[in-house]
Amino acid sequence: MAQFTKHKIDNTAYDYLKYLIEHQDKDKIIEFLNPKNVEAGIVTAFQLEDFFARGIVPKLNSLNFNPKKSLNLSEDDAFSVLAVNVAIRYWLDGSSEPIFQLSQRIIDEITSTNSLLGAKTPKEIRDVFFDFKAFLANAGDQETAATTAYATAIPAGYYLYNRLEIWDKNYSSSKTKQENLKVLEQAELIYVNDNLAKSNDAEDESGESLDYLEEVFKKVYGDSSQKKLIELQLNASQNIGTNNWSGFYKAFKPLDTNKPAIDPLSGTLESDQLDKIFLRIKNSGLLELAGYASDIADFGKKRLSSKDAAQRSAFDFIDVALDQAWLNQLIKTVQILSRDTVTLAMINVYFPSLVTFFFDALAVVGDYSNYGSGGGEEDTLNNMDEFLKSLQTALGAKNGQDVFTLVYYGANNEKNFKNTAERIREVLKNSPYRANVSPKTPNIFNFRLGAATFYVPPLSINVNTAFKTGSLTRRCFKAKKYSKI
Repeated sequence: MAQFTKHKIDNTAYDYLKYLIEHQDKDKIIEFLNPKNVEAGIVTAFQLEDFFARGIVPKLNSLNFNPKKSLNLSEDDAFSVLAVNVAIRYWLDGSSEPIFQLSQRIIDEITSTNSLLGAKTPKEIRDVFFDFKAFLANAGDQETAATTAYATAIPAGYYLYNRLEIWDKNYSSSKTKQENLKVLEQAELIYVNDNLAKSNDAEDESGESLDYLEEVFKKVYGDSSQKKLIELQLNASQNIGTNNWSGFYKAFKPLDTNKPAIDPLSGTLESDQLDKIFLRIKNSGLLELAGYASDIADFGKKRLSSKDAAQRSAFDFIDVALDQAWLNQLIKTVQILSRDTVTLAMINVYFPSLVTFFFDALAVVGDYSNYGSGGGEEDTLNNMDEFLKSLQTALGAKNGQDVFTLVYYGANNEKNFKNTAERIREVLKNSPYRANVSPKTPNIFNFRLGAATFYVPPLSINVNTAFKTGSLTRRCFKAKKYSKI
């Protein structure tokens, strides 16, 4: 990504920024411009438009200067050039990605519609846009005025807020103008280039759009290239947004350090060969994955924003509504390509940047815990207790309480649910009455029945053994036999 090498704050911008930063209501002005208030709907685009056009801040006295001058356009002022470039891009297609300079696509779109009074070069476009449209709606009808307000006032408010934040930290009323300029220009240049470095924009420093595939398709397919490209886009993803095609194209464009072994632009490829290559790309899942390139890039910016963030679990940064689709597609693509490495090698010959994109997608969800070695418990996915807790919550929660309780937490875990047999076994094992000790000798006349003990005293029992009688007649059957001696 190209960056600005020099930056000189415009004199008019310096004077008005100095006025704002020394204003008694400076903090209220900065808070009014805070992008979070715009996102929350607390501050509207029309209020920002009133601010830039007429110096009106709600609940404050009107300012003495036109705030638009705080971003006064000068080609040497990198901050104002960046702000106006973004405003033009936002005005055309709603993208707020920082861009180094206007791409050929933007220039062609403006010149073909003559929407900026015949301006043709990037400088002319910026000058005309800033004078007639930037931060001030001159349109007669309400709908166009609303569109212009959103397309100009919102990016203007964003960049002025960040510029005032820089000045608030670096400006000193006790220093001379030259001393302040030296510090401020350096701080602003760092901010501008940091923004460009984080950008996922589809425009490069040459000003050419990243429609690399269009060039390839025109070279190979000729007159039917547009039809072929539309077919490819339809297969890429059913959910891709209209503003995300830049990321899709960027996934195919070769990097300076990653040139293809066989360049599709070299003229050596036939149309049937390219058909087969793209069929392989489609069947591998890479084509659909490339459709989520912008979403993956946005996730990567959050996940890899710092060393501490990278060492945390990727799960902490996942937004189910935004990331679930591409995560599912990444899993499918990994499963396919892990079994078909020949296809991956073939794609790498013609579109090495697509393979690089695939590995970048894997990298943004990687495990960088344990000082980059992986497996550390600071990544909650490696912590079994945290994983099971999240699994239990995923089964259902109501009023902040889990609906279900897991019955198994791992081998020999005390939290595991115990069934009746296990509970009885544990009681018997720990019972003091289960010791293998012989019982004491019973006392005389002592009778034991289970756990009960009875004492039976001796009884005098007379038994008539002389005769046996019938049960009905009670008569004697037979006299008792005596031994014959």
